[in-house]
Amino acid sequence: MSTDFLATIIARKQREVAARRRHGRAWAASNEGVSPEVRGDAVTALAARLTREGSQPRVIAEIKYASPSAGQIAERRPGGLEARARAYMEAGVDAISVLADGPGFGGSVLDVRRAARATSTPILFKEFVIDPLQVEVAAAAGASLVLLIVRALPEAGQLERLMAACARLGLLPLVEVFDLSDLKRAEDAGAHVIGVNARDLSRFVVDETHAAEVALAAGRCARCVYWLSGVKSAADFGRVARLGVDGILVGEAMMKSADPGQTLREWRRAVDVDGGWS
Repeated sequence: MSTDFLATIIARKQREVAARRRHGRAWAASNEGVSPEVRGDAVTALAARLTREGSQPRVIAEIKYASPSAGQIAERRPGGLEARARAYMEAGVDAISVLADGPGFGGSVLDVRRAARATSTPILFKEFVIDPLQVEVAAAAGASLVLLIVRALPEAGQLERLMAACARLGLLPLVEVFDLSDLKRAEDAGAHVIGVNARDLSRFVVDETHAAEVALAAGRCARCVYWLSGVKSAADFGRVARLGVDGILVGEAMMKSADPGQTLREWRRAVDVDGGWS
């Protein structure tokens, strides 16, 4: 019987949240004292920034040192995270995703904070968020977006409560779905930015054809749609872009690139090459 990776991660996350509650609140949110109207305007502006205009999709580049599927992706060096975040900003990415989960992914909340301080680019708090306390932590770390994974939130109203916490703190939720059932839950909850993960988090297996069907269904619902995994080359980037998604999150390949700006320029040229999904 195969291991359910997501269930294992969520069980660990429940223990981590309980421990954090026992230790109390560590940081103040970076936008405390800002009026709800200003926070709302900031979220609206960020959603517009992440929406595609013209032939080129938006890009979220990821800082990720490891993953359960790829193992170690990059070696940590002093100042390396800040340098990578600045390289992404100079490359013109629209947001930077930073892993905040440690075991298996090599990230931390402090990584999110370092990236937010090193750049002016919006930061996505990429974590297995199951509790509003984690949304507070994301705000305190300086994030602008929070990943909410539908499959990690099985309880009735859990997704809606976390989206409300994001709204209260002026953060934009990027709601991740894997299949049409997840998509319906995201739509019913009022998600504006939906990310389609081609990787089944229960088994960490990628199914791009399935993901393409879900992405097209999400697009028909007039949502802002992002493709969240499996893009490792210019050919991949061009093929996914031609699905019409608003944006693409690029992780391992961008993290390994010695020159993210050059890589992104090469990939964007692939969007104009004839071809389609195959």
